[in-house]
Amino acid sequence: MMYSILLIGVILALAFFLIGSLFIDPRLTRHAGFLQNVINLWLGILLAVSLHAIVKTSLVTIMVLLLLVLVFFRKKFTFENARQQISRIRFMVVLVGTYVLVFFVQVNFQLDVFQHPLEYLKHIHADDGERYIYSHIVSLLYYEGVESVSLEALLKGFTGVSLYHFPEFWLASLFKTVYNANSDLVLFYFVFPLLKTLCVLTVYSLYADHLDTYKRKLLGVFIVFGFLVLGLKWIFPPLAVADLRGIVLLPFLILIAKLLYNKKYDAACAFLFIAGIENVLFLPALGLFLVLFFDKIEKRTLYLFVVYLVAYPLFFFLFKEKVTDKYMTLSLQETFQTLMGDAPARRLYRILLLAFLSYPFKVLLSFLLVNNYSALLKRVWARDLGYWLLLCFLVYHVLFGVFQNLSVDAYQFMSVGLNLAGVAFFFLLSRFIDKGNYMICLVIMLLVTDFRYPFAAIASDRSYDTSLEEKLSKLGEGRAVRGIFVDENTPLKDQFFLFFYPTHVTEYARANDYRTYLYVYDVSGLRNSLAIIDPGPQKIVSRVIQPIFPLEKGIMENIRQHSISVVWISKDSKYLSEFKDYQPIHALGNFLVYSFPSKKAVQV
Repeated sequence: MMYSILLIGVILALAFFLIGSLFIDPRLTRHAGFLQNVINLWLGILLAVSLHAIVKTSLVTIMVLLLLVLVFFRKKFTFENARQQISRIRFMVVLVGTYVLVFFVQVNFQLDVFQHPLEYLKHIHADDGERYIYSHIVSLLYYEGVESVSLEALLKGFTGVSLYHFPEFWLASLFKTVYNANSDLVLFYFVFPLLKTLCVLTVYSLYADHLDTYKRKLLGVFIVFGFLVLGLKWIFPPLAVADLRGIVLLPFLILIAKLLYNKKYDAACAFLFIAGIENVLFLPALGLFLVLFFDKIEKRTLYLFVVYLVAYPLFFFLFKEKVTDKYMTLSLQETFQTLMGDAPARRLYRILLLAFLSYPFKVLLSFLLVNNYSALLKRVWARDLGYWLLLCFLVYHVLFGVFQNLSVDAYQFMSVGLNLAGVAFFFLLSRFIDKGNYMICLVIMLLVTDFRYPFAAIASDRSYDTSLEEKLSKLGEGRAVRGIFVDENTPLKDQFFLFFYPTHVTEYARANDYRTYLYVYDVSGLRNSLAIIDPGPQKIVSRVIQPIFPLEKGIMENIRQHSISVVWISKDSKYLSEFKDYQPIHALGNFLVYSFPSKKAVQV
């Protein structure tokens, strides 16, 4: 299976590049600059994913807007002034080589991954809860064709679409259309390597025009190798083990910054439109871009921005799902009361002080000084990339402070701000390379990269019961399975409730390709433990975590009424006595697993 995933991944990467190249130039001329080829790869991925999503959802997808942006700005994505040209064949060789290298680097070149791929997932993406949620979303898109992260919809019915970063999950769904491997394998052994490859190539495109000798090309290779394998100390972890948020945010920011640096304002604006559809976190950056550079872009782009500004919220207004909002749960009155009653000025002061004392801010400031040295001596304020990055850094930290007690995901604003430091670092190197200061770049890379042995063994201390997986797989047989998780004593561990509610996180969900949903039956333990999380998110989490099942009906009646097929119950649960006449199909630690109405769950 893993050999097939690697081979199909290579073929799809090449297909995306050719699709993007044909979209830009149907004649497929032989040579183009490295940046142009990278943009072609971006466009091919975005086009393929958009069309796939549109077909799967019968047009009920925000990807329609993304496709329209690609079509309307197609001519703005063409660049013909590259110093160093590269043939498409040569770029394809680089693409395949980089993809295969990234595939193995992210598992420390352990060939055992082909026999035991599940053992390496925690190394690739350490957060168990996020791996579970992401894999569920892939399966929801592929099997149900609905853009939703509301797992309770499988119990109560789909009512609309969610506001979420779906393109990378549609990419996994597209792969599953070609080869339907398990969603977690597709996500972490195809989507992750492809996005990391895209990031590496985007970084290299910053320097490609100035690396005209083999020695200088080796410097470029060392920069991306250090970024991929060693990481940038205090700036960005090794790309090989970066999380999904990082490998999506950073390449978008770098590409947009490169276009802005080259004064391709309309193309940069177009990619900001696309980035805003990929992730709503990019919308403040788009707004700041238009404020700083409104007179640099064409009137047509401004008109299209107005259309974009109307179409984006209108789509979610028309198709918004009728479930409890998990991101902004407070009313306008409660929001105002929270903002005014929580010493916002003091909180913002503390956040900004820490931000301006941080190492990432020093990196941003260093790039600004190097990039704008002449203008600063003349006391001239030049609107350019450096000021846009600095302004974004400031605004995103302010937004984090404003939303900190309004949304449990407010920290993501700060993550964008920190990624901006990575952008500034690579452009700082680019400035030195532009001036021919290659040795300075080498010294900087030696100072900020840390030693990390890329062939180290990856230990796995997790116990995984394969016999339970086999039983759940037979129970599911490729269909969505509704189950309940019964442990009224389970507490919250932190504010990130999606890992505990509405479904219980378990890797055994992969037995049915993440189509087994264990809904929390009794939320008493979750609600009783709200006091352990920070006071700010308490009201938000309390609003979201509500009973899913009417407990007054009794557990057996709820099982029958909601067509429950699996019951995962604690041996300490007060509800266990209801199952005294049933035989469990499996015992796992302190839990028993029952199946209904399977013959294995007959009365005795």
